[in-house]
Amino acid sequence: MPILILTFVRHGESVDNLRDVWAGWKDAPLSNHGMNQAKAAGEAFSSTPFSHIITSPLLRAYDTAKAIQLAQPESTRPELVSTPLLKEQNFGIAEGNKWSLERQRGLSDEEHWAKGLFPVLDGRKARFREGESLDDLRDRARQGVKELIVPIIRDVVREKKDNVHVALVSHGLCICELVAALLALDYERRSKGLEVPDREYAGLRNTAWTRATIDLAVRPSRQHPTQLINDKRLHRMLVKLRRTRTASQRSQSK
Repeated sequence: MPILILTFVRHGESVDNLRDVWAGWKDAPLSNHGMNQAKAAGEAFSSTPFSHIITSPLLRAYDTAKAIQLAQPESTRPELVSTPLLKEQNFGIAEGNKWSLERQRGLSDEEHWAKGLFPVLDGRKARFREGESLDDLRDRARQGVKELIVPIIRDVVREKKDNVHVALVSHGLCICELVAALLALDYERRSKGLEVPDREYAGLRNTAWTRATIDLAVRPSRQHPTQLINDKRLHRMLVKLRRTRTASQRSQSK
């Protein structure tokens, strides 16, 4: 039986999703369709008992998480915890501006920005001024796994808990980096020297979800029952990923 189940849920459609603009930390609310998606996601997860619900504080994610929380049985409804570690990538000065796939020949990034043009940047180290690069987001995701997920694993092992299921409601790029950070701790990948390809798990649509189960490659002995609680032993955990979608996506045509 897995020690922990994690379900990563992308937020419902926001008003900025309809405008083709850079929308990272810009706090746009859910669209009418997004509100319906959030409600449908809550209904789809109503028979899935979550022990924890952790969300980005940005409205589009928080309101999606709130809909999931309110659909849980009142007697076992978990607290809704908000953390900036689950926010989307910060696009800095590009926030709220139209994005483009085309660049004007001969212009530097700064020259594009001076003209009010914000094309997609190339490479994981590139960032808009005052924003984050993908590598910055990766580092924040790794911090999120360390600060949000590892303590829950420790608690589960220490208290010998079962049926622990955590919902993390976040954003497309952030979920991609969170899953990569989690899989980087997988014992079989580490022992074989396998890397997690960049962006392998990108592309979740609104209210789509990815689920991971965590087990441990080495069980505690009777002589050393608490050894699993230290970080070295946690790095021997097994992670299995299964990607699927909620019923709320049946209404999506975009």
